Amino acid sequence: MYVTIELNEPGEVFYVVMLASDTRVPSLDEVIAANSKDPDLQVMASASGDMFVSKGLLPFTDLGQTVSAVLDDLRSLEQYKLYFVAQDSHTPPNVQTAPVKMFITTPDIEAPVFLKKSPYVRAAQ
Repeated sequence: MYVTIELNEPGEVFYVVMLASDTRVPSLDEVIAANSKDPDLQVMASASGDMFVSKGLLPFTDLGQTVSAVLDDLRSLEQYKLYFVAQDSHTPPNVQTAPVKMFITTPDIEAPVFLKKSPYVRAAQ
């Protein structure tokens, strides 16, 4: 499954994926911290525990660039909620005031399997 994002200026987008049934709502800082290499922010991310099923960081180097994230570590036919936070490349960066949330249901990606004792052969009558 892909999620496609377009920004109006260079920057980056942080995202996290949670089970739709999870009632917790990550803060802006938690979404950013989950994807950060900054040791101070990683402490915050580890405090969030197993809150996130998946996470990622998408860099945008050009104005109006479109970037897609591959969400390939999700289970088939499961409902998830995704949170996104964008920031530009200024110093210090301008960051969205709140995460953007969307819901998805993953497609059926599992191959069919034979039922017990199938296939089988029997004599013609």
